Amino acid sequence: MNADGSEKELLRENVTSFIIVDDWIYYMQDQRQLRKMSLDASTDIDLNDFEIPRASIKTYNNGWLYVTVALSGSIAGSNPIERVRMDGTGREKIAEARPLALYIAGDEMYFANWVMGDRVLEHFKLEK
Repeated sequence: MNADGSEKELLRENVTSFIIVDDWIYYMQDQRQLRKMSLDASTDIDLNDFEIPRASIKTYNNGWLYVTVALSGSIAGSNPIERVRMDGTGREKIAEARPLALYIAGDEMYFANWVMGDRVLEHFKLEK
């Protein structure tokens, strides 16, 4: 891509979130299909399908992708925070919240949680 924005190359359409880890682009397509592709887009692999659309990749740590799935639209509900291994296996729910962002430091997950219209900072210890 040039400085003026010309000559951009389209890699994929309908990408709603992504993260780059070890020369792979892990991305969510249509808010439900977890996929990975090489940086040059020559290889594209389906990893996992989230049955409910509105899944979003938030962060990566130690072989896991951390994903939020927006199930509830009300201000009182909570949504699952899930993790899935880099190959798409081992998917599991690890918490319920309405996180705006997720960050991991050591073995702790920190997240800005939206609770009844308020935003609070919370954390918990990740299990191995």
